Amino acid sequence: MSVFSVDGELVTQEKGGIIHIWSPSGGSFSEMGIINCSYVGFCKLDIGPTSGSHENFIFSPGEDSTISIISLNSQKIVSCLQTLSEKLGEVMVIKYFEMEGSPYLLSAYESGHIYLWDLKTRKIRCELKLDGTPMDMDFDPLRRIGVCGNESHELTVFKFDSVANQLSVEKKFGITNAGVSRASIRPDGKILALGCWDGRVRLFSWKTLKPLAVLSEHQQTIHDVYFMKEGISSVGSAGLMAVAGKDQRISLWDVYNS
Repeated sequence: MSVFSVDGELVTQEKGGIIHIWSPSGGSFSEMGIINCSYVGFCKLDIGPTSGSHENFIFSPGEDSTISIISLNSQKIVSCLQTLSEKLGEVMVIKYFEMEGSPYLLSAYESGHIYLWDLKTRKIRCELKLDGTPMDMDFDPLRRIGVCGNESHELTVFKFDSVANQLSVEKKFGITNAGVSRASIRPDGKILALGCWDGRVRLFSWKTLKPLAVLSEHQQTIHDVYFMKEGISSVGSAGLMAVAGKDQRISLWDVYNS
């Protein structure tokens, strides 16, 4: 369902709630641990350090709209993020990021609610209610602007105001065919890539939201879009975009030099 690389180890997540920790061993990987989060769904986990610690933590969806914080070292749950609302439904999206040197987590729920968690205090800083059920979102901590897609033709751009301490809708924009399964902002903040239900990857200028290109290599729903920060010397690229689809194909795109 998802794969993360952390300090040379691999963390993999299965749909049934099982998390595997793998370590390099003799040209392959050996399993170093298994964590059962008792979660069945499509929300991907995320990984990052919390305030004042060099240790990495796994942020994993749980039952009853909860998010488990799991130590990657001990492979045990050390804390749980839980809201007071009982009508949020499943956790749909988890997004870890750092803003001004502090760790934060955005979580989106089946009800359309988005919460911004301050991981220093492990408390909710602010919230926003959107229409529809969020399928995926990404956030640009430099501009303090995020984007969220759902099952419709319409995407929502939202912003965080640290002075007013609130999340609010900035604007909305549409795509031709309904359904966004993946939203990913390129690390340099120049391109927004949308993986869609129709198998297309739609590229936009992240600053202006002007459409740039539609990539049609895949025939079924796009499951993931990942921007590689490092290039591949054999193809002479400064960086590539990897796309994985329901059609069981992975494609690589040079969207840095073009």
